[in-house]
Amino acid sequence: MHPVQDDMREVIESFALAIEAGEGYEITADDTVSLRIADADNSPENRKVFIGYFAPQDDATTVGSGVLSLVLQGDNEQALLSYEFTGLSSTQTDQHIHLAPSGTVIKDIQATGEVYNYVWDLEPGGPFTSKQQMLDTLFDGLFYLNIHTANYPNGEIFATFQYDEDVEPPEDSLLT
Repeated sequence: MHPVQDDMREVIESFALAIEAGEGYEITADDTVSLRIADADNSPENRKVFIGYFAPQDDATTVGSGVLSLVLQGDNEQALLSYEFTGLSSTQTDQHIHLAPSGTVIKDIQATGEVYNYVWDLEPGGPFTSKQQMLDTLFDGLFYLNIHTANYPNGEIFATFQYDEDVEPPEDSLLT
């Protein structure tokens, strides 16, 4: 059996093989083996970049703006999130990753202000029960990050994660 290269975006898969005793040989205590199959290794050329531009959320009257990037490692297991923004109308109170269009909170970002190299492990949250569902939704462009403020407690600005295959991933990264 050989893995086949395909165009599917997948999280790491596992393959287990069990050996049964047969005529002419014995089985030791180690009668199974598990293999991990990844789409690609975590070298810089296999990373994928998502870009987003902050804009007013819903009916917010703001000059707030900014940019975000998410660099997904080659095996699709985790990503580094970085973003910066300016011009908020009041003090920042929170920031989250949400699912569109429902607005369900998927990940609470435990920081305020600009964020650099925040590790997002794509662990399922909200309505998701698997990393594969999270990965599919990310590539479908249905995740957004919003910045909450005192004036706009539901979010003053937001940016949607959009995959851009034309952006080269950075060489230097904390992803291993």
